[in-house]
Amino acid sequence: MGAPAVEYGTHRAAAQRRITGANSSPSSEPRPSEPRPSSPSSPLLRHTLHICTRGAVSRKSSIDPRWRRELANPRSLYALSCATYAIGGLLWALQLAACPESVPPIAARLGPYEAALVTLQSVWSFWSDVLMVGRPSYAHAVDRCSALTLTALQPAKFLLLTSHLSHAELAWIWGGILVGVGFKVAGYRAIINDDVDAFRRMHILWHMSLPLALSAWAVARWRDGWLAGVCG
Repeated sequence: MGAPAVEYGTHRAAAQRRITGANSSPSSEPRPSEPRPSSPSSPLLRHTLHICTRGAVSRKSSIDPRWRRELANPRSLYALSCATYAIGGLLWALQLAACPESVPPIAARLGPYEAALVTLQSVWSFWSDVLMVGRPSYAHAVDRCSALTLTALQPAKFLLLTSHLSHAELAWIWGGILVGVGFKVAGYRAIINDDVDAFRRMHILWHMSLPLALSAWAVARWRDGWLAGVCG
C-alpha cells in the first residue's frame, strides 16, 4: 500500500507545480539574461554627448527632414531669433570701443575676438538652423563648433573674472548660463520626442537667453562706468 501513496503524492506535487507555473506571469520579473529597460534619460544623454563630440563636425542635420516646412521660413520668429547673437556681439564691440574701462581687464583683451565670433554666430545659426535645416551641409558643423566654443568660453571667462565681479553679477551670469544650457538640452529632448513645436520654442529661447543675459550684464557695467565717470 505504500507505493501507491508515494505515486499519488508525486503526481499531486507535479500538478501543483503546473498550476503554479500557469498562474505566474512570465513577465512579472525580468530574467537575469534579459536586458533591463534603459533609463528615460539615456537617449537624451547619448544625443547630447554625440552632438558635443563626434557629431559636432558632422554634415548631418540633427533635425528630421519632415520638419523643414515648419522651420525653414526665413521670416519666422524662429529664424529672426538667430539675430540675437549679432545684437549681442555688436553691443559688446561698441562698449569696448566707447568705454573699455567698464570691462574687466581679461574680458577687455578677449573682447574684440569674442565680439566678432558672437556676431558671426548669427550667420552660422541662420545658415544651419533655417536655410539648411533637415539637409546635409557643412553649415551644421560650422554652427555646432562655433556654438560649442562660445558656450564653453563663457564659464571659463567668468571663472577668471570672479574676483572682479560682485555677488549679484555672478548670480546673474551663472543663472543665465544655466538657463540657456537648460533650454538647449530641452531642445534635444524635443528632437528625441519628435515634437517640432517644443523644439521650435526651446531653440528660440536658447538663441535669446544667453546672449540677452550677457548683454544685460554688459549694459549694466557700461552704465555704472558712465555714472562713475570712468568712461572717456
